[in-house]
Amino acid sequence: MAAANVLTTGTGNTSSSDQAITSDTVFGLKDYSVGSKVRIELKDDGGVYNVQGYLTPEEASKVLSAGTWRFTRVNGVSCGVYSA
Repeated sequence: MAAANVLTTGTGNTSSSDQAITSDTVFGLKDYSVGSKVRIELKDDGGVYNVQGYLTPEEASKVLSAGTWRFTRVNGVSCGVYSA
């Protein structure tokens, strides 16, 4: 699978679209600097997003398992998210 944009680089508080995955997938922070932070949220069966962790410069990538995920930039420091 080729790398794909999930959350376009920017500074505003915004969320990605739902990322429905069926097998382990790497998601990573892109174009980031000190202070960048993106919330990793898992959608439950009731449609509620639950915070599962964060992408930060100190932990810039994570492998996520099957489910429906969303990524939310939580501050004004420029960054984005990609999948690989």
